[in-house]
Amino acid sequence: MRRSERSRRARLRQRSHARSKRFCQFERIQATEKAHASATELATFCRDVQTRVTEVRERSADVVKRISSLDRERQRLEKRAVSLETVAERFTLSKDERAALHHFPPDEAFFRALDRARTIQTDCEVLLRSRNEALGVDVMEDMASLLEDAYEQVFRWVQSEMAVLDEACDDTELRLSHLRNAVRALQERPVLYQYCVDEVASSRQQSVVRRFIAALTRGGPRGVPRPIEMHAHDPVRYVSDMLAWVHVSAAAERDFAADLFGQSVLRNQHNGEEGPDDDVVRAESDGTGDDAPSGAPSESPAKDEDTGQERLVAGAAIVASRAFDGLCRPLELRLSQVLDSLGDLAICHKVAHLVEF
Repeated sequence: MRRSERSRRARLRQRSHARSKRFCQFERIQATEKAHASATELATFCRDVQTRVTEVRERSADVVKRISSLDRERQRLEKRAVSLETVAERFTLSKDERAALHHFPPDEAFFRALDRARTIQTDCEVLLRSRNEALGVDVMEDMASLLEDAYEQVFRWVQSEMAVLDEACDDTELRLSHLRNAVRALQERPVLYQYCVDEVASSRQQSVVRRFIAALTRGGPRGVPRPIEMHAHDPVRYVSDMLAWVHVSAAAERDFAADLFGQSVLRNQHNGEEGPDDDVVRAESDGTGDDAPSGAPSESPAKDEDTGQERLVAGAAIVASRAFDGLCRPLELRLSQVLDSLGDLAICHKVAHLVEF
């Protein structure tokens, strides 16, 4: 009895174990099926993504090409912009420089802008020899117009300035410095330079006559020294004072011409090597005087510099010599009056000795 019961229980346990085993195998099958379904879904999603990536890549290929083309165009335009900036810097004037050329009275900025414009005009030959001939012509015409206006204004300013140069003021040295720069600048226009030299010589001539008459009649500032006419009763002193005034004024006019045309222009004359007339004759004989042809091409920059220096020498000599042309008549008249009024031969001899000295 007991054996059969144990046998029955054993069979029941075996059946239960078999059923449990079959149930576990069913769950594994289900899990496998779920995993397979998930893998299939993931593969489908990946194929869809890959398809979309391929489509986007195909659509963006034209955009990438366009971007590459635009990038190359940008680099080309940047290089061209740098080239244009270099050309503009070399062949155009800035707004400040253009404004300086229209500023009067001229100052240091004006003359720097003037030199810059002359340099640009000279450099235009590079453009004329290149493929940019039209640009070179335009730049040259622009610079020529600016320079012509500037030189004309400089000449007019020199005229007005020479008329008031003898007036007492606090900035005489600065004005003389600007006049010196103006005279040197006008060398680029020989006709205006000749007019300028004539204007300066005429102005100094009138100034010498005015100062001589003032020295005769009014004397110096506040009556010191006393008027020369006060010693007219003493022929020797009268003639001596007039000649002394002429001697001092001649030195002053020589120094003025040296300062105006350059400090080293008349140094040889001070040393007695050459006189004003010698400079004029030498300049004219070399063909570098004020009447020399202005259109002749220069052989070299050094030759141009030598010609400019000789032109300054000739101009300074003309101013220094013509300054006393107007003084000849009043001085001669007074010397004649003194000699006509003399009856003593001894005094006549003293006067003649003073004049000879």
